Amino acid sequence: MSEDNNVSNNVETNETTNAAVENNDANVVLENNTSNVNTQFITPNDSTPLEAKKKSKALPICIVLIVALCICLGGFYFYFSTPKKIVSNVINKAYEKYDEIANKDVKFDIAKDSVKVEGNLNFDTNIPGFDTIKNDVIKFTGGIDYKNKKAEGGLSLDEKNKTLADIMAYVIDGNAYMTLGDDYKGLVNVGKSDFEDVLNLEDLEKTKIDKDDINYVVKAYKDILIDSIDKKDLEKSSDTIKIDGKDTKVTKISYKVNKKNLEKLSKNIIDKTLSDKELLKKLAKITDTDVEDIKDSLKEAKDDLEIEDEDLNMTLNIYTKGFMNDFVGLDLKIDKDNSLNVVVNKDNTKVTIKAGNEMTFVATIKEYNDEKIDIDYNVKVATTTVSGNLTITAKETKKDHYKGSLNFTVKYAGFNASVKMDYTMEIGAKIADINTSKAVDQNKAYYDLQIASNKILNRLQSSNIGTIISSFADSFEEEDDDDDYSSYNYDDEDYVY
Repeated sequence: MSEDNNVSNNVETNETTNAAVENNDANVVLENNTSNVNTQFITPNDSTPLEAKKKSKALPICIVLIVALCICLGGFYFYFSTPKKIVSNVINKAYEKYDEIANKDVKFDIAKDSVKVEGNLNFDTNIPGFDTIKNDVIKFTGGIDYKNKKAEGGLSLDEKNKTLADIMAYVIDGNAYMTLGDDYKGLVNVGKSDFEDVLNLEDLEKTKIDKDDINYVVKAYKDILIDSIDKKDLEKSSDTIKIDGKDTKVTKISYKVNKKNLEKLSKNIIDKTLSDKELLKKLAKITDTDVEDIKDSLKEAKDDLEIEDEDLNMTLNIYTKGFMNDFVGLDLKIDKDNSLNVVVNKDNTKVTIKAGNEMTFVATIKEYNDEKIDIDYNVKVATTTVSGNLTITAKETKKDHYKGSLNFTVKYAGFNASVKMDYTMEIGAKIADINTSKAVDQNKAYYDLQIASNKILNRLQSSNIGTIISSFADSFEEEDDDDDYSSYNYDDEDYVY
């Protein structure tokens, strides 16, 4: 009985399905075939499965999207690989680097905020006669509180861990004070001292230059320079330069620096400056000049503009590589013997200056950011070579507190010398924070101060640094004594008594 029912149900189902197909009723097909796992959707006029049909429709869409993407990328590359755009990007990148370093957020106004700097100065050398000072330490301190009319400054010299001199000076409430370390116990009032004699910011306050004004001017001239470059004067070609010691294919953009182009560029810059009212206002404010005076000067400069060197013929080449035309170098060829070359390597930037056949200067910039500058240098003049390093650091350790250093080294013919300075700076520090109520008048302490001063002077004269200074002074005196005046014939008539 159940078997007959199944047959009957299948017949009904097939009939229903056929009827649905004839009536184009897909919903009926769906409802009556939910129990049949292998059932496929079939349209009256198409025997293709729906899944395959979806794929066949998606393929043309993907092709269209890929083609559109290629067109966009091609247009993007074409736009950003034009000579003018490449030069613009290089200038913009240079400006961004400047902006990153120049506009580091250090909020300090010398007219309102006090500042104090302290540090040590060390020397090291293997040069005979000078190597005695390599363990000497000069300590310094200086501070200004312009708002409260206070100042302080001091120097001390340590030789072999022994202090030879320790002098401090202060300006407080219109009076000057000093201490002499252990050579004179106590504070000495050395008399009246007008703070403006130490630091006068009256003129600076009147013509205070706003940081935002400087930023506006720099950015404005960056944009003006880009706009003023005529794309007709730029040429694009392929070249090969050495990067990280390997031959690398690059794109070269060349700009001829001749009389015609330089005059045209200069006039464009002047015209664009005259048309920028806000720029003229900023320039007037920075230079403390009337806008009309600046305009008159620019117009006069334009009228008188003429490059005198008719034979001027320099070439500026800018090198880029990769899809995004990343800057990798430049060179300025002045003539066959004089040039400037810059190459951006992976770990450094190398700058080479050639001045004739006699001198070559090479600077390898290993690091250059708002916290550290690290540069190796090499100077060759004829057969003489001098090399060394300059490293400068500066870092904010906490709010309004900074720590840094400067290290300069020189190497020549097996000899070397270095100067190292470590320093700290605090904004908002207390300046000349001393008790002056027990200060002794210099006239009352005259003899004691004389004795203390003589002790300090004698120690300094016999110190390592003092000995070196004395030898230099003696050598200059000997040169003066060696001058031979015997060849000069003087006649009494030449003198007026």
